[in-house]
Amino acid sequence: MLTAILAWLVQNQAVNLPWLHEHTAGYERILVQLGQVDIAAYAAFGGISVEEIEKVSRAMAATRKIVVYEDLGVEMSPHSTLCSYLNILLFVLTGAFDVEGGTHIVNGLVSFLSDDRKRRNTGGTDDNGYEEGTPRTTVTGARIVMGLVPSSVVPEEILTDHPARTRAMIVESSNPLHSLPDSKVFREAFEHLDMTVVIDVAMTETAALADWMLPASSTYEKAEATFFPMDFPDNFFHLRRPLLPPKEGTLPEAEIHARLIEALGIFSADELKPLTEAAKQGFDAFATAMLPSMMNPKIAKHAPYVLYRTLGPTLPEGTAEAASLWGLCQVFTMSNADLVQNAGIEGEGPALGNNLFNAILHGVSGVIISQTPIGHRSQWRRSDGKLLLRISEMNDELDSLNQFNLPDRPAELPLLLAAGQRRLYTANTAIRDPDWMKSNNPAALSIHPADATRLGFSESSKAKLVTARGEAVVSLEFDDGLKPGTIALPNGLGLSYPDAKGVSQVHGVSLNELTSLNHRDPWVGTPWHKHVPARLEKVA
Repeated sequence: MLTAILAWLVQNQAVNLPWLHEHTAGYERILVQLGQVDIAAYAAFGGISVEEIEKVSRAMAATRKIVVYEDLGVEMSPHSTLCSYLNILLFVLTGAFDVEGGTHIVNGLVSFLSDDRKRRNTGGTDDNGYEEGTPRTTVTGARIVMGLVPSSVVPEEILTDHPARTRAMIVESSNPLHSLPDSKVFREAFEHLDMTVVIDVAMTETAALADWMLPASSTYEKAEATFFPMDFPDNFFHLRRPLLPPKEGTLPEAEIHARLIEALGIFSADELKPLTEAAKQGFDAFATAMLPSMMNPKIAKHAPYVLYRTLGPTLPEGTAEAASLWGLCQVFTMSNADLVQNAGIEGEGPALGNNLFNAILHGVSGVIISQTPIGHRSQWRRSDGKLLLRISEMNDELDSLNQFNLPDRPAELPLLLAAGQRRLYTANTAIRDPDWMKSNNPAALSIHPADATRLGFSESSKAKLVTARGEAVVSLEFDDGLKPGTIALPNGLGLSYPDAKGVSQVHGVSLNELTSLNHRDPWVGTPWHKHVPARLEKVA
């Protein structure tokens, strides 16, 4: 569908060629490819009429006010990386980037993007547009993207006799034995580790198998913040204060990390005393002492710990964990001083970073940390001010779409399961107690009525759901909003939780007992949870 829309724009001269020539590089092959697409055939395979493709394409061609938002539907299905690439082309080929009403890059307190001036060891491309120098994992050779190892290759990095295999893990605020693909293989992998340490607020399925469980205070018992801002031009940040005293026997993660570092003996007893004394004199004195200290590789490497132990004790009660934000504020203002000043934060140099940190610290309901005007240099990550559109791996995959096939569709598994549908009463496992769900049947498998009739099922009847990796008995619920041939189970279920008598019970289906580790994106390893081949069988 995405390719058909883009092809219509190219084939009907609705692409903004002057803008592309001025603001982008490497677009030539894309235009040739899209010019050769059989729009009618692509629309038919996507199950969407040519008339609908043309209607939306004409609307896009008539404006530069285009904003694209993608989520898990395409990100957890075949061609997921290609879909992300095509989504970018929707607003770039039309010239709807960095214009009023168009798509913009948001500058957060922590940047998730890099440019060619600060590659952060992410590699580059050769003369033909193919990646080179990309960091990869030692055992499987999987791409490490922005410092992250794809979760779907973790068991393969463990279950091997490779001398550099993963031998121990610290798991924090994550439940891989439940939440990552193919729980069976993940359990085998974790049992193979020499040691596992879990830091979490709950006794998760992963914590239950760990060698050490370090209980953390809950989100309401410590200073917290969210680091994925979505606002433009005014960007918002909120430091949330603790609402309740921590439960006995728990610690905030910052304190757990600090004690681990101290147990390693990395710093001597008095090594940080000058910084501790400077912090007592205020932010200005602390900046004067701390910024030069960052030239010390040991302090730079352990900066969050240093800030927590030196600056943290001087902060208002309940906000010691926010000390690391001071460093983020200094880094952010070094690169974006004008944007911070646009938001009404005053000062120059370290004083601007101090004032931003102080505003965050005392902004009970949050604060605007930056204001970005249209056309600002921060929107153009490359030093030449252009967007590089040539990603040859994606261009090659685009050529393969005319084969009209989808991977791993065995005839004996004719249905497609969306393993993880968001509903009113699912919470990404953040709430483990099933009693909070007020729906009549929150754990049911959704199915189109036509499919149920064809297979001989009535609503609320039981069925056995079978995939290549497992099976589960489910209750059926009709949903004519589903596309025929697709079925869906909710996310956030299948967790072990004690009942009123203290006996652990499992409510709903644990989805990753049904998913496959190898059913994933070939580029970055994203599991295809929204595209799991399955079938339904009668239950005796």
